[in-house]
Amino acid sequence: MNRIKETIELFLEDFKPKKNKKDIAAEDLKGLHEHWQTFLSEVGACNRHDGYLWTVNPADFGWIAPLFELDVVPVAHDSFGNFFCTNPQGHLYSFLPYNRQLDLMAEDVLSAISFLGEKEFTDDEELLRLHKKYAKAGLKTEYDTCYCLKPAMPLGGTFQDSEVYVGKIREYLEVLAQATR
Repeated sequence: MNRIKETIELFLEDFKPKKNKKDIAAEDLKGLHEHWQTFLSEVGACNRHDGYLWTVNPADFGWIAPLFELDVVPVAHDSFGNFFCTNPQGHLYSFLPYNRQLDLMAEDVLSAISFLGEKEFTDDEELLRLHKKYAKAGLKTEYDTCYCLKPAMPLGGTFQDSEVYVGKIREYLEVLAQATR
């Protein structure tokens, strides 16, 4: 078995995706490193067993790069609208839209892919705790939604004081992009 197949198997063991996988067309993966193409074509767009993290079709979230002036492509997001992105070399980055923070997580493409399946690399403990709390209260996110704060963090909001609701990721990130210019 080759290394990318092994990496995908390990990812699936850790991620334990729900059964709601959406296939991703080959044309939606053009420009990505070949291992990311293999990974996303096999795994598809799906959410982790606990609903906290989604792998995504990069074409569905192509609007993020120009909105935030980024040179990366989204491959996953968490339930708070934070993204994991890649570049043509296959590096993995985390992107926090509320403050436009882009951080390199892994340069090796196989490590980058396996990191998406490992909670210690993708999960912020406080956000995961809040995700579980909100989900238990009936607030559940979907592929194109996230937990939103009103007011948003760049406008003085906090998880303690802001109203939390489930909203469309695109609409919420447009607010964050405006607020962080």
